[in-house]
Amino acid sequence: MAKNGFILKGEKELFAKLNELTGKEFKSVVGTAVRAGAKPWEKEIKQEATKISRSGALARSIATKIKKYNDGLTVAAITGPKSDYEETVTVPETSFLRAFKTGSAERTIRVKPAKYLHLIERGTKPGPRRVGVAGGMVVQHPGTKGKHIMKRSFDKTVGQAEALVKKGLKRGILRIAKRRAKARAR
Repeated sequence: MAKNGFILKGEKELFAKLNELTGKEFKSVVGTAVRAGAKPWEKEIKQEATKISRSGALARSIATKIKKYNDGLTVAAITGPKSDYEETVTVPETSFLRAFKTGSAERTIRVKPAKYLHLIERGTKPGPRRVGVAGGMVVQHPGTKGKHIMKRSFDKTVGQAEALVKKGLKRGILRIAKRRAKARAR
């Protein structure tokens, strides 16, 4: 098993057919298959994120990007929050003093889920934190446990993803074979 993914083994005939494809055909077939395999993981991450997020911005920012490397053999699905995603959300005011001064029980903040998912995933260590205006007061933060939404989602969907990748590879190879047969018939 790869560190954060899986490696297809077996299916000798399938891999023999993949070796017959040109570089462009290979990237197309494998990219499409990998995208199909990543869909269940993306969906599961979004479901997990809606359970823990106050605003829902984290779930809305989750997307999958397919990266095709120049070696011609590696295609990866990168799933997580979009790095450029930013949203303005309204959250309950946590400071009584600020709520009293503004006259509102809510406040509007800008969130960038790519900047905080790692804190949710792995948790934080306990220790002193500076708070207040210009960090004038130091408080002891208790730390947080990691929610591990990415890891749990991957573990739940890895079997389904593997099956979808294999199915997508077979479908893509058949599509290319039909296209080649049609070109030869002309």
